[in-house]
Amino acid sequence: MQLRKANLLLAGSLITFVFCYAVIAFFNRYASDDFEFLYQCHQHGFKGSVSYFYNSWNTRWISIGWMNLIFLCTAKIGSLLPYHLVSFSLLWISFYRLVKSCYLNSLLSGITISGFMSISFFYSCFSVSDVFFWINTSTMYLYGSIAFLFALGEVLSQKKNKLGFLLLIASGFFLGGSYEPLAFTAMAISACYLIYIFRREGSMAAARTEVIKIIIFLSVLMIAFAISYAGEGHLIRSNFLPQTTFSFKIIVLLKAIFKMFILYLPGKILPALLFAFPWFFIGMINPFHQLTNKKIKFATVLFILLIIISLAPLALIMSEMGPERAWTQISIYLVLYTALVAAYAGSVLRGKYREETVLLLYSVTAFLYILATCIPQMVQSFQYSKAYDIRMKKIEMMKSNTILNQVQFLEKLPASGWLHSAEITAYPKHFTNQHLKKYLDLNFDVAIVEDRPVK
Repeated sequence: MQLRKANLLLAGSLITFVFCYAVIAFFNRYASDDFEFLYQCHQHGFKGSVSYFYNSWNTRWISIGWMNLIFLCTAKIGSLLPYHLVSFSLLWISFYRLVKSCYLNSLLSGITISGFMSISFFYSCFSVSDVFFWINTSTMYLYGSIAFLFALGEVLSQKKNKLGFLLLIASGFFLGGSYEPLAFTAMAISACYLIYIFRREGSMAAARTEVIKIIIFLSVLMIAFAISYAGEGHLIRSNFLPQTTFSFKIIVLLKAIFKMFILYLPGKILPALLFAFPWFFIGMINPFHQLTNKKIKFATVLFILLIIISLAPLALIMSEMGPERAWTQISIYLVLYTALVAAYAGSVLRGKYREETVLLLYSVTAFLYILATCIPQMVQSFQYSKAYDIRMKKIEMMKSNTILNQVQFLEKLPASGWLHSAEITAYPKHFTNQHLKKYLDLNFDVAIVEDRPVK
């Protein structure tokens, strides 16, 4: 079967996912900490709010600046849909550049493969709501991941041009100023590679294209990371973290590794393998002879080490595994690893199955999987956004009718699914309640009605 026909058949699943993603994104709303960032942006201005958070809590200066720009744009547009479409498009492009640097049979093949890798990343995320649909964290973790993928694609490319070097610099700055755990891993791996290559080849290694690019990327990344780490907000935030012994942190790390491999990762491997199919199919048509059994074993060991390195900073600094959004870099490694495994498997199984049958079976499976997972989410997001809009209108009506400082009780919002919920608590002074109060400029507190046991 011609690869062109295969790409056209696989396009059905791609289009279906993008449509479902767009529908869910259309129903997205600001939530939780978004209100605080919006409020501070209005109070202190674009630059002032970055400085405010840098000196008081969040030192991710580049991502907060990017977030403020998004706030300004979405305020004029009146919808978060364009932001989410741009985000997914950039993710797709970053994977495309990575695919192009390693393998590119045709433009259509590159678009198809990178599209499926983007979907694989989506389903591989441990917290889809935080990474893709919560504005303030998506500017940190999603865009930090995109910056890393752009940098990786450029490093693997053998081309040298000004645009590529500018992309490396921009990626290094954004990653270092937005996503510390991934920045730490990128610095560690870059430094290890440079030490290895210079010890093996000596000073002659400096002439290698990838070495030059890694040095540029690492230098910029370290500068951006140092700026983030030096912020006063970093010190303030660290005071709220548990103060534990080093031995306790090691135990936490061991537990985190165990939980990741036993509890969390298994549920993400199957979707990642499912959407790695284009690599499997290409391997059946044009075997990747360079992918030997030895290289797959090496990739497996490297994958395990990267997971451990990813969890180590969280465990040692936070004395816990950290929030699921902080594991997003593991999702990147999973997508890349399953792509290698799929390409190898396809190469090994070449000629043992009919290509047309395998492709048709997969196309139906992927299409049904996307529908089965996305349709319930579209329904939930619609119901959630409807209730959200009703609540906001109700609060606006209360502003002119309520008695000063009187607590106003609201009904709970329905489940938000993949969207990050803007639900508040039953405690008026809780920070989520206060974020909403400040953002809407209320002269009263708000809280949800507590659940009462059924008699």
